[in-house]
Amino acid sequence: MRDAASTLEFDQVLERTIEALHRTLGIEYLNFAIPDEGGTVLVTHPSMIGFSPSEGYFCLPLDKSVMGRVYQTEEPVLIPDVRKVPYYFEGTSKVRSELAVPVKVSGRVIAVLNAESPVLAAFDEDDLRLFTAIAAQLGVVLENTRLYQTLQERTEELSQAYEELKELDRLRTELVQNVGHELRTPLTLVQGYVELLLAGDLGHIPDNQQAALQIVHERTDTLAHLIHNLTMLQTMPREALMLAPVSAVAVVQHALTGFRRFARETSITFREELPPELPPVLGDQEQLELAFSHLVDNAVKFSPDGGTITLRAWADKAWVYVSVAAEGIGNAPEHMDRIFERFYQVNGTPRRRFGGMGVGLALVWEIIQAHEGTVNVESKPGQGSTFTVALPQA
Repeated sequence: MRDAASTLEFDQVLERTIEALHRTLGIEYLNFAIPDEGGTVLVTHPSMIGFSPSEGYFCLPLDKSVMGRVYQTEEPVLIPDVRKVPYYFEGTSKVRSELAVPVKVSGRVIAVLNAESPVLAAFDEDDLRLFTAIAAQLGVVLENTRLYQTLQERTEELSQAYEELKELDRLRTELVQNVGHELRTPLTLVQGYVELLLAGDLGHIPDNQQAALQIVHERTDTLAHLIHNLTMLQTMPREALMLAPVSAVAVVQHALTGFRRFARETSITFREELPPELPPVLGDQEQLELAFSHLVDNAVKFSPDGGTITLRAWADKAWVYVSVAAEGIGNAPEHMDRIFERFYQVNGTPRRRFGGMGVGLALVWEIIQAHEGTVNVESKPGQGSTFTVALPQA
C-alpha cells in the first residue's frame, strides 16, 4: 500500500494496488470493479492481473455476480468453489475460487477488490482478514485522492478567478486613469474662465450672476478634487515618495484647515489631542496630508450636525499613531473587510445619502501602506467609527 499511497491519482492508486498485491502474494487473478454512474452495474477497471483483454473488460450485473453481491451487501465474500455458487459470473473458465471485499469511502462502497484462483479453496479466513484490512486502508487513500483532486480543481478555479479579477482591476484602473486625464484639461479651462469672470477681468457681472458663477466655481472645484483622487488612485511604490522627517501632528493640523469652515457651518466640533512634541515620522508630507484629509473628510461626511470629531496623536518607542474618531452612522461588521477597497461604498444605490466615488479610503490605505504603516478601523452601527493610522518613526 506504500506504493499506492505515494500517488494521488485514482486510477494509479488502483493500478499500483493490484501490482503490489500480485508482487507480494503471487495471486493469479486480481482486479477491481467500480459502479457505473447510476449504480446499476459494476464495470471492471483497467487495472487487472491475469485476465486477457478479451475477457477482462465486462459489466457485472449486481445480482448475478460475486462482486455485485459484495457491492450490494457491503460485506466481503469468500468462495472456496465458484461452481457451486449460482450467482457466479464467469470471467474465465480457469477460475475455481474467489475472494472479494468492498472498498468504502465515507461509508459508501466505491469499488470492489477481487482475487481469483484456478485452485479450489485457494483463500482462507486469514486472506479474508488481510484483504479486508487492505481495502480499509485503500479506502483512506482513495478518500485522500478525492480530497486532493477536489482541492486541485478548486485551486485551479480560484487561480483562474484571481487572474480574471486582477485583469478586471487593471482595466478598471486604466479606464479611470484615462478618463481622469481626459477630463482634467477641459475642466482646467472651465475653472480658469469662471475665475476670470468672478474677478471681473472679462467685464462687469451682475450680482445675481455672480452667485450663479460662485456655485459653478464651487462645483468645478469639487469635480477637480474628484478627478485628482482618480488619477492618484494607483498602487504607490515607496520609491515614488519624497521621504523626509515630518511632524504627523503638523500634517494633521494642516489637513484640518480645509474643513474648519464647513465644520462651523454644521456645528461640528473638532476635539484635538495633538501634542506637538511627538517624534517625527519618515514620510511624504503632501501624500500624508492627502491621506489625513480623506480621513477627516470621511469623518465630517458621516457626522451628524452638532457632532464631535476627535483627533488624537500619541507615540510609543517605534511608532507614531493618529486616530480620527467620529460620531455617526458607523458600519456593520459585514462591510469592515471591504471599506478600503477601491470604489467600494457601503450604500452603492443611486439614492444613497452621502456622495463620493469610494476612492477616499482606498487612497488612505495605499498611501499609508507605501509609508510601511498600517490603518485600522473600529466601527459599530449607530456609534460611529474610529480610524487609527500607525507610522514608523524617522
